Amino acid sequence: MYLGRKGFRDVRPNETSKASQYYPTSKFIKLFSSSLYSTYGDFSDYEPLKFDRFEAADMPSATTVKEWQRILTRYNEFMLDHTWAMKNPSSRSLKDFAGRSGRINNYYQNLVNRRIPLRTSTLIDGEAIVEPDFSCNHLRMASYIVGEELPADPYSDIAKETGLSRDKIKTVITKCFGAVTAGRSKGKLIRDASLDKRSPMGVDDFKAILSSIEGNYPWVTRRKLFFNDVGTRMQWLEGEIALKMLQWATEEQIPLLAVHDAFAVRDIDGSNTNKRMLEVWKEVVERAKNDRFLEATQYTVAIALERKKALKALKAGETLQVL
Repeated sequence: MYLGRKGFRDVRPNETSKASQYYPTSKFIKLFSSSLYSTYGDFSDYEPLKFDRFEAADMPSATTVKEWQRILTRYNEFMLDHTWAMKNPSSRSLKDFAGRSGRINNYYQNLVNRRIPLRTSTLIDGEAIVEPDFSCNHLRMASYIVGEELPADPYSDIAKETGLSRDKIKTVITKCFGAVTAGRSKGKLIRDASLDKRSPMGVDDFKAILSSIEGNYPWVTRRKLFFNDVGTRMQWLEGEIALKMLQWATEEQIPLLAVHDAFAVRDIDGSNTNKRMLEVWKEVVERAKNDRFLEATQYTVAIALERKKALKALKAGETLQVL
């Protein structure tokens, strides 16, 4: 073990100050890895769907909700007989509106893959795991929806022009997709990027990557894919893809775990899973394109932002009252 950041004193009444944090070394993780295979969630008592900040008028139809619950419930019943690290039921979490957020959540996906590749070194039913994924998924989905095509490797030209790593390029794309507005938000993104522990970068690097992206893929700017809360809406499509994958896995009796834009399966199921992923991706994103998904959900951006601001102000007021 080694020492992390120092603790802090909590000055609020009846609150406990925190001790210093310690982080496990690779040796420590390996020594206690068997503890990962306990069951961490109650399969007989859980919420398959979680709705946060939804107005009654914005709720999906009862028929839709019932179908989502059916898929998740059957999937969790199937997975109960299988073993994997941090085993718990999967659920879907949605905020504000249908068309926003909505990814599938589970504890497995929170296992870190940093100092050692912990998550992908674990096992499903005692067998080795693979995680086929979608390359540069948010940019690829959004570009397809607006009628533009990306090269097989969208990062390569950006990396050649800037001389910067793929991790840094991915960080800029992810942060720009997640931003709601430009202006001051862009400055905050640059500051956040400089503090990123995995791939910190300076102002010049961030601007160089952003400029190269906009130069190589001008529709990103023209179609307002950055600084427009598109990332949250792409998460919805990832959730739709994941639901279909969970349903397929249940029907095919293939133990499978959603990891945002990837799916963990036994190595022997990797090829079939990857093939099905591509089919489902095309089905979901093609429908989003035909339904003009980004235009149809644009109105939710400002409303969701106001709700977040109101909630933040409420929490700040409650904190001041306590102090």
